[in-house]
Amino acid sequence: MVCRIWLTGVAGKLPSSARLDGLDISLDAAPLSEMLPQNVNLHLWHIKDDVPEHLAGNYDIVHVRFFAFVLQEPHLESVVDNMKKLLKPGGYLQWTGIDASSIRLEKIRPEIQADTQLKLMKLFQGNDDRLRTAWVPNFPVLLTKKEFSEVQCDKKNCPPHLALAFHECGLLATEFLARNKESDKNGVELLKVLLHQAARETRDGSYLAFTRYTVIGRKP
Repeated sequence: MVCRIWLTGVAGKLPSSARLDGLDISLDAAPLSEMLPQNVNLHLWHIKDDVPEHLAGNYDIVHVRFFAFVLQEPHLESVVDNMKKLLKPGGYLQWTGIDASSIRLEKIRPEIQADTQLKLMKLFQGNDDRLRTAWVPNFPVLLTKKEFSEVQCDKKNCPPHLALAFHECGLLATEFLARNKESDKNGVELLKVLLHQAARETRDGSYLAFTRYTVIGRKP
């Protein structure tokens, strides 16, 4: 969904002759093609699979966004090879993602109580190895290794109002996952209680935050 939002945003800033393709493992949540700008097309493709011949070498820019929870470090080199195959010579790869290992508690005032937020953070870190993976900060090194040139990295922390929005999306996603794990009754009930308490602490001015990286590199 994020990349489709990016594509439709870019479509309004480029000539109608520009070709804009979205590639995703599933299009179940995508708008109908008739709802999209005429120069935006969506294709089914798994980023870990071989690049289809009809897509190889077609793109001036490849934009990848928020794959920190999708990819593990052992998959990165082959995925970057795939991105390189999609690009024309001289084309640019732009990769935006969060550093999952940078998860931390932020508060608008030091005295705010946020014990449940901390419990959630520790729960996530204890049950999901992806929250201990710090490959995103090293991504510029990988692009250089893969012979991309003009590699640049932009590191940012969200201002509180945007960090809050990301945090609330995370709470919603966690609630959705809880609804799909009804077999673990005790765990689900505990998570529901924690989410309710975390939502209350969020309204008081606390949230879980990440550091975001945007890395670009040019194919030779």
